[in-house]
Amino acid sequence: MVLFAMIAIVLILFISSITIERYLKENNRQNEEMIKLLNELNNKSDESK
Repeated sequence: MVLFAMIAIVLILFISSITIERYLKENNRQNEEMIKLLNELNNKSDESK
């Protein structure tokens, strides 16, 4: 019974770590896109001065 509970906990932690990793990768990709857009806007504002 205890062994089953330990296996269940390990599986839950493993699945949640995979989910968190996917979320962080997607979030990182979105942040990189946002940085590119902000840099473009910054360059345009510098050119207009």
